[in-house]
Amino acid sequence: MIERVLVVGATGNIGIAAVKGALRSGRQVLAVVRNQASADKLFKHVGSSEGIDIVEASVVSDTGIKTVVHQVKAGKLPPFQHVYTCGWLSSPRTSTRLLSC
Repeated sequence: MIERVLVVGATGNIGIAAVKGALRSGRQVLAVVRNQASADKLFKHVGSSEGIDIVEASVVSDTGIKTVVHQVKAGKLPPFQHVYTCGWLSSPRTSTRLLSC
């Protein structure tokens, strides 16, 4: 079975490096991006779209992440075995709770 990595924040500098690393190690990637323009940026930096599945989602809220998880559970997105988060959110409040999906 080929492993798949969910990369949140896949189009930032660290995210692009994470995607490249996952692909080099023989894994496939489920990349969370804001929009198609971000996906195109990712493909340009990686050099190909091979091995990368794209999901457009806003990850600045619980709803965005839950949507991704629910799509995987429903079989609309491929399952993943690993998660790498490269996003950063600045907020006046800090939340340490885990999502219940």
